[in-house]
Amino acid sequence: MNFGIIGCGNMGEVILKGVLEEKLTLPWQVWASDVRRERLNYIKNTYGVNVTNNNEEVVEKSSLILLSIKPQEMHSVLAEVKSAWQEDKVAVSIAAGVKIARILQQLGEAKVIRVMPNLCIKVKQGMSAIAFSNKVRKEEKEAVRRIFSSVGEVVEVEETAMDAVTAISGSGPAYVFYFLEALVEAGEHLGFSHSLAYLLAFKTLQGAVELLKEGDDPADLRRRVTSKGGTTERALNYLKEKEFKAIIRSAVEKAYLRSRELSES
Repeated sequence: MNFGIIGCGNMGEVILKGVLEEKLTLPWQVWASDVRRERLNYIKNTYGVNVTNNNEEVVEKSSLILLSIKPQEMHSVLAEVKSAWQEDKVAVSIAAGVKIARILQQLGEAKVIRVMPNLCIKVKQGMSAIAFSNKVRKEEKEAVRRIFSSVGEVVEVEETAMDAVTAISGSGPAYVFYFLEALVEAGEHLGFSHSLAYLLAFKTLQGAVELLKEGDDPADLRRRVTSKGGTTERALNYLKEKEFKAIIRSAVEKAYLRSRELSES
């Protein structure tokens, strides 16, 4: 597979690393571009792939091209590479909020795959949702599934579900980090040093995730921890009183609506 990457930022590099580690392609078959020369030098020296500052060259050399760029850069990048684009090439976009139709509008008859990964692909625990345009062939779909499976789990969804995916798994890591921040601050409020409060909170969160991996329902696990009349029950009753679940639902809905706004702009 001749694999191209336009945009070698953090996400682009993580995907490149996963592809090479899983031997889905070889370094000499990869062409990568970025606007920063120092970034390209780093990518070349680290992974041994071909690099260029010419996006059109990436398209010419590659059959499958990852568009790892910001949403606001999509229009100019597609305009730059359109003359080199051929119908047999596959565009894989991870730009949040950029619809397949918008890419097709610029490239014309093209094969487009839209992917919403999350930050956790950095530790190969990512959650990526994939949607396909009509012309993508079965083997091309499988190739992209394998790419993102190299850095986590993959689900196929209708593109209409992408805004909801963004709100749940795309933005989801930030919700978890924010909860951890709050737990650490609570520990500090009770007199612990930051380092000790962080250790207590982090290891608790990490252990809870490991318990969930055993397949038990989170509500069942919660009930097992909650003794009648105990400390956990007191805390959970307060969260219920403050409508904690409703707050989470509303926050996710805000993210969903913002994603819709961005995709329609």
